[in-house]
Amino acid sequence: MDQCAHCRQKEGCEKDCGGCCGCQGGKEITLSLDRRQARLLLEFSQVPFLPLCQAAGAEGETFPLFLPEGAGGAEIPFTAQTLRELSDMGLISLDTALPLDGYDYAEYNVLEPSLSIQERGSMALTPLGQVAMEQIEIL
Repeated sequence: MDQCAHCRQKEGCEKDCGGCCGCQGGKEITLSLDRRQARLLLEFSQVPFLPLCQAAGAEGETFPLFLPEGAGGAEIPFTAQTLRELSDMGLISLDTALPLDGYDYAEYNVLEPSLSIQERGSMALTPLGQVAMEQIEIL
């Protein structure tokens, strides 16, 4: 297995970019997060692993589904978009093949009749996400 040339971590470093292990390849990076992204990322400060479902809408489109405390059905499209954005930035991992042990996904089953839950899984911060979360400045 390859290792990061900067921090020598061997966990999945393939490109020597430092993004997979969180060291940023010895470079300082700047991420810009909007309020939705920062708020969702901060959910991980309380619990390291959060529930996630893969849902399908009425037209068959699939999307990641997470229900932050106090979120309603109207927020589902925004939350799905934010999850994708954070995942694309390498800050969180979305794993629909790894459900949380002992978590009751019942709240996801009663959301809306037009939604169907395809898979139950979990999400977690990546090493880069951990670094980002520790440096979030709340304005």
